[in-house]
Amino acid sequence: MYMLKKIISYIFKTIKQSSFVHRYLESPINLKAFPTIGVFTDSFGNSFEIRKGLRSYIKPGWEAMFSPKPSIPSNKYIQTCSKNGKLLAHKLQSYATRFGKPIHKAHILEIGCNTGAASYHLAQLGALKVTGTEFNGYKVESIQNTQTTQQAIEEVDADLHYMRSVLSQSFSQKDNVTFINDDICNSQLPHNSYDIICSFDVLEHLHNTAQAFKSMAQLLKPGGLIIHDYNPFFALNGGHSLCTLDFEWGHARLNNTDFETYISMYRPNEYEQALAFYYKGLNRVTIHEMQSHIFDAGLTIEACIPYTRPQHIHTITHSILSQVQTHYPKATALDLISPRVVIIARK
Repeated sequence: MYMLKKIISYIFKTIKQSSFVHRYLESPINLKAFPTIGVFTDSFGNSFEIRKGLRSYIKPGWEAMFSPKPSIPSNKYIQTCSKNGKLLAHKLQSYATRFGKPIHKAHILEIGCNTGAASYHLAQLGALKVTGTEFNGYKVESIQNTQTTQQAIEEVDADLHYMRSVLSQSFSQKDNVTFINDDICNSQLPHNSYDIICSFDVLEHLHNTAQAFKSMAQLLKPGGLIIHDYNPFFALNGGHSLCTLDFEWGHARLNNTDFETYISMYRPNEYEQALAFYYKGLNRVTIHEMQSHIFDAGLTIEACIPYTRPQHIHTITHSILSQVQTHYPKATALDLISPRVVIIARK
């Protein structure tokens, strides 16, 4: 066993030092691997080569957003939700412990909990109470592209209730989890009630981040932590499944009018849903602005960790950055090369 560990350690060390591996991980995206199927010219005269297959490379699995949803989720889908929730819960446990707020016996608020898989796993890991919230009005308007009516909200509620009910059967601590429909930007939850407030892939969707952090500051107990892991708008894949285009940083290099024109020309079947998400599902808050909102809410930032990708660093050009900054002057290169950011702050 000792010798096997030594061999494995040597192999990993060799891989890390391999110049081939470094070139593979850090080299720019090979655009020649994606054939050109057209050229789009924006209202500023900038031309962009439309690359077949690039969207799938940047945002794998985007097609799922346009696939018909089965009336009853498959066992595989349920298992995947649970597996992903477990990964998120363990990630939060690690962050919370390292910053002096173990989740054991804590009251945790998870914003944007969706199916509740992570909330259940947090309870299973020892959280005293977990409150999972979801703003169903957001799901109706920005994702389903449906007018916000009581019937539409009730349909979303019913779908989420079914998934949570099925998932709950695998957790002995399910009674420690409560689900509420709540908009963190205008929260109705009790003040000074939570040891930890967390979210995963939510901050980039909030319609008023400044007000959201003010709400979080009110909801936290003194000494409590906020821990958020998110995928910013300005990242290469920040357009998410509905708005990532067929050239690098396309969603951020075009203004609103050009974006609409592009979708109508190249993705007419996605037009309504993509625009609903583009306007109502994504905010354009930079990393620096996110930090400023946290500071203005009276919270102390413990860590802001942008997870950059070497490949993205070597893919970006001065021209790309300039085109983004034409529409979003406060965006920086760091915003563009950071597909994931973790922010931790304390009350």
